[in-house]
Amino acid sequence: MTTAVIRYGTPTQSTEVEYPDAVLMRVWDDGALAVFAASGCTLEFAQPGTYWSFTWK
Repeated sequence: MTTAVIRYGTPTQSTEVEYPDAVLMRVWDDGALAVFAASGCTLEFAQPGTYWSFTWK
């Protein structure tokens, strides 16, 4: 199973949130980010202007 890991904050002070049910991420041109489950539910949505980064593990 793949887990999406979203990190919010700055490189020196951040919070990580794991989403083990994630199957898809979408990043829009304005910097918004959404994480989706296989059921189609939105697990997370980051507004434009939010500092974030992501990895899959």
